[in-house]
Amino acid sequence: MRKMTSIIQLLYFSDLLPDKYPDDSANLFAALEKHHVAYGFIKGAKDIRIRDFMPIQIRGRFKRDNVLFRYEPSYLKNHRDLQTDFLQDIDTNWQLVNGWRPPRDFDKSEINLDGGNILISRGTRGEKVVIISDRIFSENPQYGKAELVRELASVIDHRGCEMIIIIPSLESDITGHADNMVRFLDGQTVLCNEAFLSGSFNQQLQTILQYHGLDVLEFPSASTDGQRSYLNYLETDEAVFLPVFGIEADARAVAAAEKLFSKPVEPVMIPNIATDGSGLHSISWGMSY
Repeated sequence: MRKMTSIIQLLYFSDLLPDKYPDDSANLFAALEKHHVAYGFIKGAKDIRIRDFMPIQIRGRFKRDNVLFRYEPSYLKNHRDLQTDFLQDIDTNWQLVNGWRPPRDFDKSEINLDGGNILISRGTRGEKVVIISDRIFSENPQYGKAELVRELASVIDHRGCEMIIIIPSLESDITGHADNMVRFLDGQTVLCNEAFLSGSFNQQLQTILQYHGLDVLEFPSASTDGQRSYLNYLETDEAVFLPVFGIEADARAVAAAEKLFSKPVEPVMIPNIATDGSGLHSISWGMSY
């Protein structure tokens, strides 16, 4: 059994969530409260997928350790009503969670990048390891590919990020997000949907991850389109909250998670949220302290 390296202590959701998905939200909040996980709500979001447009914690706990990337995803080009502008829309008078509030100051980057498309962990030697899908290239055509990776490395770590891994995006997933396909189990190991570990897509994905020295483990898959993904789970210090959908594959996913994680695994039924293409990782935003 392995333990995840990313621990959330400040946890937030959009205040739209209970109104838009009352049943799924009730399941989620009951699960969090069962494990004594404190959480708050963010006001002003236009959508429930708050991870995508909120600042990203990339280093430590201090105010300039958070980066606000530009949020203008191509898949919302014709749905501006769902595109949240953090600087204009979000009320940063944060609710207290565990007696803390997130810092209001952060660095800004002109790189167009969704929070759901960047996964950060620490390698076995303490080096920073980042996984991003190749959607970042089409979202930032003003950069050359090598130039973009260099700029991103500088933003993530002023000393230079030691490893940025670009993986292929899944064409059937309009967001192209990495967190529906891959998650860090620890700094050395990643989980991948078993549905992706077959055929040509697997060959490309697995080869890239292994080339960078990562071990790849299969995890049960709910669908092949990336829209319902067990890997879109939420982890806190207390438990792993695993999305389930009321389908036959749920039991295998729960059993697999219980073998992998050294903390309780709590299934959370979110069929309606999942039908709309979201998961527990996508709809949550947190910071580690």
